[in-house]
Amino acid sequence: MSALPSILVVDDEESYRELARFTLADLGWEIAAAASAAAAMRMIGARGYDLVLIDGFLGDSSGPDLARRLIAARPGQRVLIYSVMNEEIAADALAAGALACLPKPARFSEVVSFTAERRP
Repeated sequence: MSALPSILVVDDEESYRELARFTLADLGWEIAAAASAAAAMRMIGARGYDLVLIDGFLGDSSGPDLARRLIAARPGQRVLIYSVMNEEIAADALAAGALACLPKPARFSEVVSFTAERRP
């Protein structure tokens, strides 16, 4: 793993992936991005990330469903979900093992705070 903390951003909206990529990279993070749950699963299989940031609604999966699959594939993986807030998504995100469910658009300073305790 790189010396920089790494974040995988999973969002089917290209504009949000690019905003996250540029903003978080400027803050000193190594950023990877996936446009779908399928792409995220391929990427997480190749390596771990300090944090995975997942949109609540993807074209091929819900954010909580992807979180469950990522955590099953890589136990201990730190996951955040961000979404247009509703109680059902927030509850499902937490039940899936996500650290939190943040409102979309996510404040990147909040996202970065979840990487403060990096994996060993």
